[in-house]
Order: sequence, then C-alpha cells, then structure tokens
Amino acid sequence: MEDNAEFLIRSMLNLEKCKGMQGKKPTRRKVRSQLIQMHERYHSFENNSQPSVVHEKVTSLIYPPCTQPLSSLQRISLTDLVLETVHREKYLLLRTIVHPKKIVEIRTIVEDPNGDVDVLELYYQNPNRSHKDIIPNDSIIVLKEPYYKISDQGETSLRCDHPTDLIFLDANNPIVQDIKWKTGTPKTHKILIAAEYKTLGNDYFKQGKFYEAIKAYSDGISSSGISDPEISLLRLNRSQAQLKVNHFEDALNNCQDILKNDPNNVKALYRCIKALYGLENYDEALVQVKNLLKIDPKNVDAQRELNSIETRITEKRKGLYNFDQMIEQAKKSSTPCLDNASYVGPVQVAEISTERGRGLILTEDVRKGQLLLCCKAFAITYPTEYSEVNHFNAVTQVVETGDHEVNTAKVIDKIQSNPSLAPSLFQLYAGQHRIGETLPIATAEAIDSFWLSDICSMNTFGVSEDGINPLPMLPTKSEYSKNGHAAGLFLLPSLINHACYENVIRSYIGDMMIVRAAYDLTQGTELLLTYADDLLQYEERTKHLKKHKFICKCMLCELDRAEPVAIHRKRKILIDQYKNEYRSLMLEQIFQNPQKAIGDMLKMMTNIENTYNESRREKYRLGLIEPLLALGKMYGDTDDTQNAMECYKKLLKIHEFDLSTNAELLTRFLFKGVQELIMLYYGTSQRDKGQQLLKRLRQSLVVTPTGDDRIFVAENRQFFSQLFGVYL
Repeated sequence: MEDNAEFLIRSMLNLEKCKGMQGKKPTRRKVRSQLIQMHERYHSFENNSQPSVVHEKVTSLIYPPCTQPLSSLQRISLTDLVLETVHREKYLLLRTIVHPKKIVEIRTIVEDPNGDVDVLELYYQNPNRSHKDIIPNDSIIVLKEPYYKISDQGETSLRCDHPTDLIFLDANNPIVQDIKWKTGTPKTHKILIAAEYKTLGNDYFKQGKFYEAIKAYSDGISSSGISDPEISLLRLNRSQAQLKVNHFEDALNNCQDILKNDPNNVKALYRCIKALYGLENYDEALVQVKNLLKIDPKNVDAQRELNSIETRITEKRKGLYNFDQMIEQAKKSSTPCLDNASYVGPVQVAEISTERGRGLILTEDVRKGQLLLCCKAFAITYPTEYSEVNHFNAVTQVVETGDHEVNTAKVIDKIQSNPSLAPSLFQLYAGQHRIGETLPIATAEAIDSFWLSDICSMNTFGVSEDGINPLPMLPTKSEYSKNGHAAGLFLLPSLINHACYENVIRSYIGDMMIVRAAYDLTQGTELLLTYADDLLQYEERTKHLKKHKFICKCMLCELDRAEPVAIHRKRKILIDQYKNEYRSLMLEQIFQNPQKAIGDMLKMMTNIENTYNESRREKYRLGLIEPLLALGKMYGDTDDTQNAMECYKKLLKIHEFDLSTNAELLTRFLFKGVQELIMLYYGTSQRDKGQQLLKRLRQSLVVTPTGDDRIFVAENRQFFSQLFGVYL
C-alpha cells in the first residue's frame, strides 16, 4: 500500500500539472449525457467501496469564504469560469439534475439557466445528515465566489469547501422567478398558510427529519398574513427541532423572542433552559429553571432539569464527578456523548515563550494524581463515523486522515449554528502559515473551513478505546486512525505544550478528557504532554512533530542530538530488524527451536545495546525497552525464570524505577514490565518482594481517570487472586 510520503510526492507532481491551467478555460466540456454516465459509474464505486479502500482528497488551493451579501455579487454562467481560480465577487445560479453520491466528497451534477452542465463537489458538509438530504435532485442553489478546478486527468468540477458559500433557494424566490431556464422552468412549491406549514413541520418532526421541520416552520413564520400567536407557536415548534440537532443558539433566540411577550410561557422557558444547558451555560440555566418552578412548582421535567443543572455546576466548580457512572455510560455506546460539565482546576493560561506560544501553568502545588482538567470534547469523531481517507494539503504539506475530515465538518456545523462558540476556537494555533494573519470572524453566513481544518490538524487528540486504563499511551496522530481510535478536539487541553516526557497523564471516558498530575508538581510548573509516541527514535519523533514547526528541547531530544547521526541510523536499522523478526520469533520459532529463538532475540537486543555503548550513553536507552520485554517473555515461556527476571529488572532500571524512588521515565511498557516481574516473584516463592512491588506499582504508577487505582483494582482483581491468592 502506498505510504504517506509516496502519496505526497505523487500529489505534488499532479498539482504542478494542474497549475499550468490556471486562468485558462477548459479546452473541452462534457455534454450532459457523458456527465450523467460518469456519475452513475461513481455511484457504482460508492456502493462497492470496501472498508479497506483508502480514498484520496487533495487540497491545492486555500481560500477564504465569501463574506459579501449575495446582493453585492454579480451572476455569471458556467461558460464564464476559468480553471484553478476562485471567482471573487461573482456567483452561479444552478440546479441539480441528479441524485447526489458520496465517497469522500458529496458529488452531484448541476446546470445553469443556459443549460450548460458540470460537476459540483461539496466538502465539509454536516456529517450527521444524509448526503441525499443535503442536496437533493432538483435543488436550486447559489454558489458564491465559485472555485473551478481541474484534475490531473483533465476533469473539471466546481468545488465548494465552505458550506456557507452554498445557498438554497425556492423556485418562488425573486432571484429565480426572473430567470428563464433553457431546460424548463423549475417546479414551484405551493405556497401554504401558516397552519399548513406548522402541520408540515410537525409531520417532518415525527419522522425524525428535523432539518426539514426547521425549514417548514421557518417558511411558516415568513408566510404572509400570519398572526402573532401563530408566529409564537411556530417559533416554539422550531426551537424543539433545533434542540434535536444541537442548534442551541438558534433555539435560545426563538425562545427568548417568545418570552419577551409571554414571560410565563412554560414551554418556551423549558426549551430556553435546555438550550442554555446545551451551551454549557449552567449558571443562567439555573436562574431560568428556578423561574419556571416559581410559575409551575409541580413541573416534573423542570425539577429533573434542576437536579441535572446542580450536578453540572458541582462538577464545573469543584471537579467532583461520579467516574464509575461515567465509565458505565461510556461503555453503552460506540459513540458516547456523556452528560457532564467541564472542570478547570488549578491551572491558568500563560505566555510561555515566543517559540512555544501560550501554555498552561499551575497556580498552586499539586500532588500526583490530582485532577487538573476534565474537559468535554468540542467535537469528537469515532471509528464508526469515518472511512479511510488520505487528505493532502498542498499548502501545509500535511497528510490527514478520514477522522480529521469528519471532525472538521462537525466543528463547522457546530459554530455555524452556535456562532458565539467561535471566538475561543479561533484563538487556537492553526499552524505557522497562519501566524500574522487576521483572525476570521465567524458568522452563520461565513465560516472559514480551511482555517478550522488547520486548527483541527494542529490540536486534535487521539482518543484511545482503552482510554480508561491506567497509564494509557496513545498512538501518534498518523497511527490512531487506522488502529480504530477516535479523534477529539478539546479546547483548553489543546494549549498544553509538548515534551517527549510529559508531567501530566491524559485519559478518556467517552468524550471527556481527564488530565491529572503524573508527579508531585510545584506552583508555576508548565503542564506538558507528548505529541508523539515516546518510544519512537529521534528521527521518527522529529518527523511526527514537523507540522508543529518547533524543535523539542527535552532531555531525551538533547541526548539524541548529542549522538552521531551514524549511530542513529545504525540503531534504527537494528530496531527495524527486531520489529520485522519479532512476530516470527515470538509466535513460531520459540515453539520450534526455543534456544535458537532466544539466542536470535538476545543477539538483536545486544546489538541495539551496543549502539548506546558506542556513544557512551547511559540514560534513556529506549530502544531496548521492547526487546527486553519480548526477551523476558521468551525466557518466562521456557521456564528460565532467572533470566526473565533480569530482563524485567533491566527494563525497570531504564525507567529509573525501584522500590524506593518514583519512576523518572513513564512509558506504557513500564507498567507491563512491573506486572511481569510481580508474577515471577510470586511464582518463585519470593512473595514479599512481589507484594512490595505490587504496592509500589499501585502507589507510584497507577493514575487513572478516577484519580486512584480503582480501575486497576477492578481490572486485575480476578487475575491476581486466581494466580497468587492476592486480593487487591
């Protein structure tokens, strides 16, 4: 399979070919029948697409959304378009002529009033809606400031990257009514009265078609001859549909409009409370729910909301959570969305340096395991919600995957319907190429998808499926997608800067990120998380950090840089050899010829160790960790307990961990090595040593989302009690 580097090189070559067409008109245009035939082939590919297929998307041009009103733009036709160009201050009036298809982008065919046709590709559309509902056949649309592109195969298409550049019109709209279409006048919809729009909206709502219900209610509000009571009723119904799709600000605005004239409207108050709750404005929600209970003291729903709001306020202010309940809730769904508030502990935002920008520092001394942050994801995408996609951004030179694409679309939809959330989001780092640019002002009419994509690229965390386990070591951004991990954007934790060896531990329960101190830390200490797998060799770590445009100056990186490059290369070759032969040695040869298998593994480990001896490096010999763990298991499987113990003791020494001191180095394999050594102690009648090490394990290594070792106890109780009679 093609790797990211090969995909990047091929994409760059293709882009150079396309750039040569910039500003030119296409030499040929496909006729309607050809485009429809091609579209049907795309439909076949859509239906036959396998989960293992990796799709591709290339972004060759980054451009801002249209910020001007439609009235200030000039209409043009498809024949006026030139290639690889964004047509500023222009718009296209189009009509879809086929049902849409989707693999990566939503693809359809459009015609203009002159009867000319072309392909339209839509990106970053709401992933929670079916593409068939987003742009149905026979839709009349306006595409503001259209971008016209050509592929390396010479195929042309319109590309819409900003959902706000797309406007849907009814055939009754004055813009459409004055236009003559070569292929026939668009079908007009019967104009209904307010009561009929209400009935239509209610029917859609019952079917779960909430977006269609919102439109029907909106059409009713805009209808002529409508009375004030009818407007209030339609607004009330619309707010309920908006709550269903998390359009909290829209719902809040509807309810507040009703309450201006009818302050005791119980339904409006209740939905106002739900909207405030959804926006995490719990204090104002508390005020409103108390108002509602004054009006209607026996309102059961309001009392239930009061209890929920008070619980959220306790979580938010004190960081007191029912973690056991949260874990149980998260396990019930493949796409968990927990009902919990975010908590910010003794941390504050601070300017760290010119190079590192902002970060988080402690406002007081904290103990190991203390809760520092418990944050809900601004947006999260789970493995069941995306397909494998390689997305190459020619401007940033970064290759992203399918989770990034979907999560960016979720972020766009969230701030389009809740624009008050945008400012804190746009304050996040969006890449070196954005420094110095004016921050965009997001409105419901203009949202910069590319800027948000850059923010997601730089700030998204990999959320592991085993995130509730002790000391979870997350794969790197390039790995967690294909390994079935989720991608989450967490706003405040995104400000935590990188160090290869972190001083805080992050873990996850559903869409909640929990950050706790990994050690006792003093006031003013900067919180640090690793952005890359700490067991990667220096060149690989540097490659993973490349898009962040900084040089890590932690002790590990300084030690690595002090070694000759030739040593690095030699060590990498040896580690790659170990990785290539590991499976064969562990799963096959150990059973066929155990002594030879152990000898081969020992030789590989010794060769890696010698590279450290050559450079006289004693500290952080990370390349030995995995081979030591593997060799220890091989010795254990062949009943060579003494050598197995020596392997695990050596692994602990690399981490500078013993019974009297805390580990200086925390990796995911330290936990495993300690457990293996405990088992060997119990198996060789060295029970006292085993108990001491088990106690030390629980005291100094176990930090889980609950802040103690309850998860460790629950997950290991049966294992230890069965083998050793130890009850944790």
